[in-house]
Amino acid sequence: MREGELTYDDFLRRLNIQDVLIDAGYHLNRRDGLRYPSYVRLDSEGRRIRNDKFIVTQQGKCCFKPQQQKSYNIISFIKEHPHFFAEYHAGVSPDRLVNLVCNRLLNHPVADRDTRIIQPKRDVKPFDMADYDIHQFNPQDRATQKKFYPFFKHRGIDLYTQYAFHRNFCLATKHREDGMKYTNLAFPLTVPKDTGQVVGLEERGRPRMDGSGSYKGKAEGSNSSQGLWIASPAKTRLPKPSISTGSRVHTTRWPITSFIRPTT
Repeated sequence: MREGELTYDDFLRRLNIQDVLIDAGYHLNRRDGLRYPSYVRLDSEGRRIRNDKFIVTQQGKCCFKPQQQKSYNIISFIKEHPHFFAEYHAGVSPDRLVNLVCNRLLNHPVADRDTRIIQPKRDVKPFDMADYDIHQFNPQDRATQKKFYPFFKHRGIDLYTQYAFHRNFCLATKHREDGMKYTNLAFPLTVPKDTGQVVGLEERGRPRMDGSGSYKGKAEGSNSSQGLWIASPAKTRLPKPSISTGSRVHTTRWPITSFIRPTT
């Protein structure tokens, strides 16, 4: 960090959520009073836009939409509503956007950054399951299930769904060369014609502390072009596709897959 740069802690301490809401185009709704201030958006004729209201809580540090009950602080609000702010443009990173918006609101100048062109890796190591420590979910052992709780709780995946798909997910821990290690909820990717070979992992992380979501991605070296997450609680075998008729494999969406596809 450069000398004089402000941090997220500075933003959270020196700004309140009302500053951000007003900058995003919201107006104080005086009809709701000042005990729990609310902010609404107006259309071109000055009328309230239906179901677009935020209520301020925690002494001006957070807000939420009544119909969603999801709380935002200034950081997570900017990250999840980037198009509300003048600094937004296609390709800007969420963290960069937060820095630009908050520094402007605090009248703090931001030094221009040189644009970096990152070259794609050309020597990516092929995926190898042996590079990971694997923790399995055992329906008969509650102790093995507890580690999965923080990954599934905020996604609304109940225990019965976890029981049904327990053979098809795990926790995968990767040890890096710098000594750091990372654990993610992992869904093995296999090729339909050879479901016994794992060619990658679809990964999901724990929710971030600021409420801005969680990590979504694939393990390094995963075969994204051919690998799929294939699961059946009843162990149903995939039918062989017919070349003459072009028949397709029938798939059914279960709740556990709702945050896996599409990949983002």
